[in-house]
Amino acid sequence: MEIKLFKDYNELVNENFYIPNVKLDNFLNTVELASDKHVMAIEAKYKTFKQYINIEDKKKHLFKANDVTGDLLNNNRVVMDVHCFHSYEVDKIRENIIAYCMSNFFSEIPQQITIFGAVISPVTLIDKDGLKKIFDSKITKDATVKIISVISGFAYDGVQNDFYLWRKGV
Repeated sequence: MEIKLFKDYNELVNENFYIPNVKLDNFLNTVELASDKHVMAIEAKYKTFKQYINIEDKKKHLFKANDVTGDLLNNNRVVMDVHCFHSYEVDKIRENIIAYCMSNFFSEIPQQITIFGAVISPVTLIDKDGLKKIFDSKITKDATVKIISVISGFAYDGVQNDFYLWRKGV
């Protein structure tokens, strides 16, 4: 009896995937702490000054930025929360999301099944490299940006000097 490895995952992967019950923190374990370079990107994007940007949480890359125009005119200063990640940090988040998906995929598979008295471990029948390639192709940088938006609750606001920005509060 010949057993073939299951390799065609395309029919299993839905284009409109989502990641339930997780927070952005779950994918930041390999991402470096935020720095002044992030502040400079926020400063350029929102046309404000360094003194109007506070780092709320370096690990989460969470900033609070104030609109300098509202402050100078003394009329209802606009305050927004901002997430800022360099392009390579978004790539690391993407890698962490792929690892999370792989882990969840295998956690959903039973440890063993019995077919006609033969005990088989389904995990041994799966081409792990092929599965990783599918997640790699489906979870693109654009998909990662969407996932960050969904799980953080922040609106994606574009790229500034290779820094990806999300904001909330405006």
